[in-house]
Amino acid sequence: MPVYAFPELLDGASPELKKRMQGIPDKTIVFTDAEFNVGCAIGAAQTLPPGVYIAMNGRVYEAERVRKNYEVRQFEEIGD
Repeated sequence: MPVYAFPELLDGASPELKKRMQGIPDKTIVFTDAEFNVGCAIGAAQTLPPGVYIAMNGRVYEAERVRKNYEVRQFEEIGD
């Protein structure tokens, strides 16, 4: 069963939470915040492999590859 919460839990100061969540085997966990994003998160949880993800603005990001840009007030993918 996917888990929903506010994506700020995974943002910035909580890399330890990301690591703990990724240690849960055989689960697909998607964090989100609003009604539209919940629908996106449910679709993601049903199709993505086990892991931790954030669903925002119609996109799904791997938790380790996203951060919130507070200047533009949206999530953005982190490059390698």
